[in-house]
Amino acid sequence: DAYCWGAGNHGALGNGAELDSPTPVPVSGSLPFSSVSLGREFACGVTVDGGAYCWGLGESGQLGTGLLEDRLTPAPVKGGPT
Repeated sequence: DAYCWGAGNHGALGNGAELDSPTPVPVSGSLPFSSVSLGREFACGVTVDGGAYCWGLGESGQLGTGLLEDRLTPAPVKGGPT
């Protein structure tokens, strides 16, 4: 499982809310991430089975979902393994 903390703008913590958290909160979905990378108000992770997921600010398409919208929880990257 992954945990995030800090500013929750645009769902950047991946926990289904847009609230800040000074302590770690679990990323929704109980996905077994092997790695997580952070961007400006968004994050992406790769699961142990190779699935790619992103959450947070998506207005410029940075989440890879094929949409220009924020995601409050992990969303599969379009075209990637899930």
